[in-house]
Amino acid sequence: MVSVGEVGDLALSAILNSMDRDRTGIYGPYRRDPQQAGRELFERLIEKAVTYTLELDGKLFVIENVPARVNEETGEQFFSPQTVERLQEIIEGAARPVRVIETPVFDYAA
Repeated sequence: MVSVGEVGDLALSAILNSMDRDRTGIYGPYRRDPQQAGRELFERLIEKAVTYTLELDGKLFVIENVPARVNEETGEQFFSPQTVERLQEIIEGAARPVRVIETPVFDYAA
C-alpha cells in the first residue's frame, strides 16, 4: 500500500496483493534489507481510523475517520485504492462537510 498520490492504481494493486495479514489484524509486506545479508524484515501496519489533511488551491481539506493502515514505527499512513477514490470524490465536492472549522495560519519565517 502507498500514500495518496505516490504511485498509480496498477502499482498500488501489486503492493496490496503482496500484503500478509496475521491473526491480530496486523499487516506487513516482507522486504529484503541489503544491510542484513538477505534477512527478511516485517513492517507492522495497524488498521485504524485517521484524519487526512490536504491543502489544494489555497483550501484546506480535513477528512476525519479515514480507514488506513499505519506503520507502527514511522506513523506513515497507507490507504486502499477504494479509500483513495473516496478521498478524491470528497475533495472534488461530491460530499457536504459535516462541519466547517476556522484555523489560524502562521508563517514560519516571520
